[in-house]
Amino acid sequence: MDSAVISLMLLLSTLWISGDCGVSLIENIKGHCLTDSLQIQIDKAFLHVYSVTLFVRDDAGESHLLDVSLNAKCGYKLRKNYRGDLDLFASLKACHVYNEENHVFLTLEVMFTPLNSSMVAEMEVFSFSCTQKMEPSVKRKITCEEDYIEVSLIVDPAFQFALYNAAKDDLDPWYFEVHYPDDGTINVDYGWILDNGIGLNISAFNGWITFRVPVSHPIIQKKDLTNRQFLRYKVAAKHEDLLIGLRYDLSALCPKVYIQCRNGRIAMTAANVKFPVRGETSDLIIGMMKDGTIMSQQEMEDNHIHLYLDAHKLGVTYPQSFNMGYDVNGQFLYMHQLHLVHTWRDLDERGDVSMLIKLPGERCLEKSLKSTKPEFVVKSKYGGFDITYGPVPIDYVLARISIDGVTSYSVKEIKDLGVNVTIHKEQKTQYVHIWVQFGDSLVPHMLVGKSTLLYSVAPSVVFKTAKRPDITVTSKAYAHRRSIVLPTLKGSCTEKSICFNVTRGTVDHLWTFYVWKYPMVPSPSEERGYVYKDYFTHYTMCVGIESLYLLHRNLTENARWMALSVSFHDERMGQIVVAAEHICSFPSSGELECTVEGEMKATSLRTAMSADSDLTLLTLKDPFCGPSDVRGSLASFNFPISSCSTTKELKGDLIIYRNEISYGDEHNFTHKIFMLGLQCQYLRTNLLSLDFKNKHTRSQPRPAPGQGDLKLSMNIMKDSTFLQEYQENEFPITKFLKEPLYVEVYVHSSDSGLELFLKDCWGTPGPDPSNAILWPIIKDSCEFKQDKYKMEFHPVRPNSRVKFPKHYKRFEVKMFSFAEAETKKLLDNQIYFHCLVIVCDSKVLNLDRRCSGVCIPAKQRKGRGASFGVQQAMVSSYGIHLQIEDVFTHFSNAEKHLWLVVSTVALFSSLSFIVYVYWRMKLKNEDNKTSVS
Repeated sequence: MDSAVISLMLLLSTLWISGDCGVSLIENIKGHCLTDSLQIQIDKAFLHVYSVTLFVRDDAGESHLLDVSLNAKCGYKLRKNYRGDLDLFASLKACHVYNEENHVFLTLEVMFTPLNSSMVAEMEVFSFSCTQKMEPSVKRKITCEEDYIEVSLIVDPAFQFALYNAAKDDLDPWYFEVHYPDDGTINVDYGWILDNGIGLNISAFNGWITFRVPVSHPIIQKKDLTNRQFLRYKVAAKHEDLLIGLRYDLSALCPKVYIQCRNGRIAMTAANVKFPVRGETSDLIIGMMKDGTIMSQQEMEDNHIHLYLDAHKLGVTYPQSFNMGYDVNGQFLYMHQLHLVHTWRDLDERGDVSMLIKLPGERCLEKSLKSTKPEFVVKSKYGGFDITYGPVPIDYVLARISIDGVTSYSVKEIKDLGVNVTIHKEQKTQYVHIWVQFGDSLVPHMLVGKSTLLYSVAPSVVFKTAKRPDITVTSKAYAHRRSIVLPTLKGSCTEKSICFNVTRGTVDHLWTFYVWKYPMVPSPSEERGYVYKDYFTHYTMCVGIESLYLLHRNLTENARWMALSVSFHDERMGQIVVAAEHICSFPSSGELECTVEGEMKATSLRTAMSADSDLTLLTLKDPFCGPSDVRGSLASFNFPISSCSTTKELKGDLIIYRNEISYGDEHNFTHKIFMLGLQCQYLRTNLLSLDFKNKHTRSQPRPAPGQGDLKLSMNIMKDSTFLQEYQENEFPITKFLKEPLYVEVYVHSSDSGLELFLKDCWGTPGPDPSNAILWPIIKDSCEFKQDKYKMEFHPVRPNSRVKFPKHYKRFEVKMFSFAEAETKKLLDNQIYFHCLVIVCDSKVLNLDRRCSGVCIPAKQRKGRGASFGVQQAMVSSYGIHLQIEDVFTHFSNAEKHLWLVVSTVALFSSLSFIVYVYWRMKLKNEDNKTSVS
């Protein structure tokens, strides 16, 4: 990097600050291009007059406040130097640095307010640029800073423009494989990375990917290897659109730097680690960087700096005088920012790796030069406040501690609350070290805007002594800003449970974790039916399939689909912040039985989402079909497959019946909170003639209040006088094609206030009324329009047989038969007639449309109308045989218009409370296609 190449441009027209201050910002701000960063400095002369706030602009012109969380995410370091100037160090691959040809640009906004004046804040905008110089041999750069770890990896030239265009157009072709310290792995997209406090840049012209992780992020692992400590994370970027298997390893490992002070010299050492590597490696060089610029060999010799490097460790020694420290307003600051630069070669990668290691500037000089007066030192470290007080005499005994300056606790009490307290003893003095996590219940916090939390502490300690009264020491308040990162919820299925991996964000400690509507209690979790494991950065929760916390979502005879819902609740705001539901399938445990009699029996269903759920509000698709049994948190349903708005679908050799259980508002059936699907499937009947003994059915609808039991009958009459019916011993009767057939349906009752109506009537080639092969006769009280030979309704008049004409309905239909659609071969089956009837009480004749007795097509029937005093049921006839010879005679007359092909799709769907028997039979191998004549 050429430090002489920099352009500084004032974008606002005002170059001199108005007022009496007489200090110009443009004369007190300057920039320097360093090796891997840009330094912007505002002189202390300006800071003595003005309070300054800095913002950076992105390439879209949007401003971003430089605070602690943004700096760690985006690659900025903002601090005062020992002279009192304000320094901003920006990585040349920081979030808001952008490229134009061979230059990088950063736009900075400076907002300043006079310290001793009522003048309003002003803003000036500056643009800084540096020329980039590439190091052709370096393929990977790793930067180990105090607050973040940055990895830059060069991308193959063939892909660099595609990468840039994809990111620019928000096509987002990348996904990222993120590893957690417990070896848990998740795949996330570009948006997840940015929303979770991680910095990511894809450069347009030099093809670099830059990935930056704050050291406090949950994916960072603090690890001990060979008695030395490291910070490590593992992430890989994948781009399968451009090349199958294209993968870039963005992982990094940063060694801890150890410090020793000997005879006026400082020795700093770190482990010689290389990660990640693919093959054999060889060390190339070690260097020293001072204030962002590589030191020459001559400069190091002049300052008596010695570097060393072997297979196990690397380090540097230098005189204490080289990097003097100064106490500036109570903060100890050093003259220089120092880094070690270690370069090695990965032979399999065919490129060099450069690692930049920040050298801490503390301890040796600080201890030798600082005042012996006890004081509080508060820093933000590792996701919490690091508080130190001392030195105090060795005989002082720590008695009580307060974090917020209001409530104090004994040492044991505060440790039990999760605060880390240690005592560091020296020869005659001692120090108290306290570490408390951000968001701990002892740490006050407040929301600033929508995306930042402000944590604060005002520590105090109480010491007991043998010769003096108790000594209480208090500190000023300290604050720390932290960006809000929401927790993530990822569900998964195991053989016998549903699990959630919950990645902690920065604010989830302020919320309550819920399973459905129950707050989760981590221990003893096994008693509650789930297993909970905490891994600090995240935790897992698995719920077994027999736990009441898993609810049924879908059922067949062979499988069950179970659901688990988890969420974070903000109890203070009374709202759900983050929520997720996961569904897994398991083998059935017999909850659903599809009987051969055509009934669905769903038992012991887990549907209760909270203890106050009223399971009597559960219904099937027909809101008037409720549970057959409710016991505690379990509900059962038992209903015929043709009732309660069950749907039917033909699929190959199968007939599939579906219904669903829902939980909704008692007065609003369209507002469903819970849904559970039920599915039964049967083999289609082979349509062969069936041997029935009890063919004449008497279906019994539920009795109306105060009227006793009702019985229905369907008779086949001998002629149009309707005076004589065929007796049971005369069946099956024989009829010729198109010969009139007279049908009478009536209800047995002595109540003159009842009236019977025919809703639907149809014929089938067998006794099963739900047979997919059928021919409609009456539909919604109307004659079937597609039948060329229309049916006729016959009036009913009183006579010796008929006491109450309203109890009867009569109609005439021309005899027909079912036949193969292709061959016209008749099916040797008997024809059976079925009717869905409605019995109404006189009190509701004008209230319920079904009792109007008028032909109203289904699409015009809106609403259910009244339900009290209205009963539905179904009735069927005996079999009627067609005379074959007569049919052949009609065929010879080529009356092909009599042959109507009946689709295998059912033309009729029965309504609620249809009661009938369904016989399930094996289907023949051949697919029977039929027509009607």
